[in-house]
Amino acid sequence: MLAVLIPLAAAAALLAPAAAAPAPAAMLFHSPHDVIEAWAISPDFEHDGTLFVGLPRFSFLLRSRDGGATFESAAAGLYSAYVLQLAISPDFAKDRTLWCSEAHGLYVTHDAGESWAPMTVPAAAREAATLVPSPGFATDGTLALGTRRDGLWISRDRGATWTQATLPAAEHGKSPGSVTPVAFSPAFAQDGVLMALVGGATLLRSSDGGRTLSAVTVPEGTVRALIMGERGAGGASDGAERGVSAWVGTAGNGVWRSDDGGASWQREGEETDRLDVLGLARSQGPDGGVLFASTVADGVRSKPDGGAWSGNPEGFRDMTHQTQQHYTAVIPSPAFARDRTVFAATYEGLYVSRTGGDGWQWLNVLHPQMVRNVWMSSRFAEDGTMWFSTYGAGLLETADGGKTFRVLDTAEWMFPDGIAASPDYASDHTVFVGTPNRLLVSTDGGKTSQSALPGARGFARLLATAPDFGRSGRAFAHLANETASKDRFVRRSVDGTWADTGLHTVEDVAFAPDWDASGCMWAACPEGLMRSDDGGASFHRVDALDAQGLTGVSVAPGAPGSADGADGSAAGPSLMAATRGAGVFLSTDGGASWTALTVGGPTVRPWSVRLSPDFARDGTAFAGPLNDALFVTRDGGATWARATGGPRIALELQVSPTYSQDHALVVGSYEGPWISRDAGRTWTRPEIPVPAEPAMSQESAALNAGGPPR
Repeated sequence: MLAVLIPLAAAAALLAPAAAAPAPAAMLFHSPHDVIEAWAISPDFEHDGTLFVGLPRFSFLLRSRDGGATFESAAAGLYSAYVLQLAISPDFAKDRTLWCSEAHGLYVTHDAGESWAPMTVPAAAREAATLVPSPGFATDGTLALGTRRDGLWISRDRGATWTQATLPAAEHGKSPGSVTPVAFSPAFAQDGVLMALVGGATLLRSSDGGRTLSAVTVPEGTVRALIMGERGAGGASDGAERGVSAWVGTAGNGVWRSDDGGASWQREGEETDRLDVLGLARSQGPDGGVLFASTVADGVRSKPDGGAWSGNPEGFRDMTHQTQQHYTAVIPSPAFARDRTVFAATYEGLYVSRTGGDGWQWLNVLHPQMVRNVWMSSRFAEDGTMWFSTYGAGLLETADGGKTFRVLDTAEWMFPDGIAASPDYASDHTVFVGTPNRLLVSTDGGKTSQSALPGARGFARLLATAPDFGRSGRAFAHLANETASKDRFVRRSVDGTWADTGLHTVEDVAFAPDWDASGCMWAACPEGLMRSDDGGASFHRVDALDAQGLTGVSVAPGAPGSADGADGSAAGPSLMAATRGAGVFLSTDGGASWTALTVGGPTVRPWSVRLSPDFARDGTAFAGPLNDALFVTRDGGATWARATGGPRIALELQVSPTYSQDHALVVGSYEGPWISRDAGRTWTRPEIPVPAEPAMSQESAALNAGGPPR
């Protein structure tokens, strides 16, 4: 079970800031793409190599500490990791402080992303659009917060308290409106100047630290980008004396510069008079500065002070049909004058240039070792068989507990989704796998595959085979589409036909211990926990659990400590459910009543839960958050502890069906699969083989061309 789309692909080897270049890793083409929508680079990047990138569509916040050669998850403590914007302290080398705006509010870290904590802001300022620290944050503690609807807010005590700025529009009874972007003067400590854009059209300027603001002129066209920086220093732009300038990037009207605080503007190079600009950045060196512009579809351009615009797009991949806005941001190294390093955040992923923008290299921030779906053999203690759904290495099977792997046939698609194998796989060799608009089935152990559901639309995110699959042919699939209203949860019969169950979006399922007799199962759905008593033909809501947004469900025979519940008859079965925002719940009476559990504190939000099949005797259960490490309880849910030495983030969690014999569990994570054979006390991580770059599959080509796969 994986409830969010998290595409990942192989990490390309790069030249670390102070190391020799490692051998390049395999490059893998994929679609959907690794859309970079948030970013921050350490002011001391030249020495610490630290870079952050956010992929909110995939709920990932990643950190590199080697200049982009490798990345790791850095989302512990965030509500969802749906990060919309990042800002880094100018004193990061000392204070290790970083801020982010995510879907549920503002967060801050003081340990370079190891852990995050929510910030307290006024209710009217919670819809953050941008947060910017002043250049002198280390001494003045000033932060500017632009919101989506409620204007500009200033904090002068590191975010402890906030004051709403009075905007000119608000003086006439109008709504403060959306404020983004915001820029501080590099000489803010002396001149108190900051500028902010309201509603994409009105540019405001303050010379008293944001206490009062007034409108200044703005070039024609919608303004999308705003920065302030030094000019001159031995290379004055257009002969201007050294001072502070402001630059704006517009939609279709190029880049403009003001040297007088917005009183007048001049075009920054005639070459960009029709350029559609999304982002601006500036690097200042001892001999002058370099201005960078990222564009809708014309790549990344740069212009040294007094020089002309240039840009070499070599290395950028072909643009895809899914968007009209490709080159979101340009991120120069703070030591650009020396290292010539600049990154580009794009819809197609992250790129780096070590030659000042003269040619680019794609960085696989999301690598093929990542495992997002897992299935374990019903006879795992005997055969050691598991299946892993990877992002770029295909569907992998191991029959020796993770020592060796083989790639199964997925019709050329190397980025599979859901997996489900037959409980009788040893004899019938049946395995299902999801790909875009195709649900595939193999009956020869993955040597070949064919469509299991012709005409299917959507991604098969969740697949499951019933315990009696060998006899009943019963299997289930959740087909996810662009809109939840088009999602389908379907059931397969013994003749291979599929029928709708009446449910739409299903994140997880669990089958009753007495399935053969009762046909009972549960489904975790956005509208709540659903139960079926007719083998999945129809479902009704479990009203005893007053919770919505369910993401995980697990079942085990009997209640903890019950003498008569081992078979689920008198005291059980036990059920555990995870929700998006309300935490984890436990029922020891088959769902008739529920108890809320506290797992790891208020910042831990488990997405998946799994009960030990021996829960009645050992009280063991596991909870996997998308924003923290794995958690385990061994006393029936009363207390929980973070598993050490294992995954940082649990994308998928499965307990061995033969747990009473092997005490094994496997976690799919950003780093790859993690396996424990002692109930989560110690961990090993098998090495996933990285394939050479494959040719683009027919499905991938069709997606990029704008049409559905064949």
